[in-house]
Amino acid sequence: MKELRKYLLALFMLLIIALGYAQGGDVFAVKVYSGTYHGDNVMLKNPYVLPGNKYCIAEIVINGKSNININANDIELDLSEYEKGTYINIEIRYHKGCSAPSIVNPNALRAESTYKMVAFEATENNLKWTTKNEVAQKAFIIEQKIYNKWVELGKVISKGTPGYNEYTFPVEQFSGKNVYRLKQKDIKDKYVYSEIVEYNSKLEPITFYPDKVENCIYLSRRTKYQIFTEFGVLVKQGEGYQIKLPNLESGQYYLYIDNRVEKIVKQ
Repeated sequence: MKELRKYLLALFMLLIIALGYAQGGDVFAVKVYSGTYHGDNVMLKNPYVLPGNKYCIAEIVINGKSNININANDIELDLSEYEKGTYINIEIRYHKGCSAPSIVNPNALRAESTYKMVAFEATENNLKWTTKNEVAQKAFIIEQKIYNKWVELGKVISKGTPGYNEYTFPVEQFSGKNVYRLKQKDIKDKYVYSEIVEYNSKLEPITFYPDKVENCIYLSRRTKYQIFTEFGVLVKQGEGYQIKLPNLESGQYYLYIDNRVEKIVKQ
């Protein structure tokens, strides 16, 4: 009986869709895809919907130009009429109720960087990178992965000149692996990210004592620190060799040091 109800419900839904097509009552959804043209055509998969014997895509609009003759499963959008660097906006109108059309090569329209990265490396004390063919003065934003999140360390304004440009940014390494990247807004105000670089520091990991604290925590070397409650509330932060906690309530806390998290108990 349950299977029969499912079958009748499916049959009813197909009938409603078919009637909508027959009466010209199509309802459409819209998918938008945009970016910068680099010389590659955009490839689409156009699903087929049985009621009415139609393909899902009803219309594609590229930078305001409409194309409604779309009767194929594989579609190649020819963008050769546009110059490289042109911003392309594609609106895909498709019949609601069928699967959304998919883009086979989503990187065809990618962000347009204002520079070309030649080299990017991390040393014990600095990040160094070299670019060429810069076309604008924009901020390089330097980020480091700290406690599993990307954190901004600072900014360096690019020179915006052709040829080769070199940059240096001072950093303080944690013990072990350190991970960095750069980001900069492109000509359409979208962020473009560099490749990730890593540096494995030979610094000894910072140690501390005690983990059951009465008034003070002692660190093996000067460092930045943060202390959070069990519920993620920041109760103390600073930099130094000691962390004094005379007024902290008893309970369990988390100590953030040297890009790792340690559990402590305030007695």
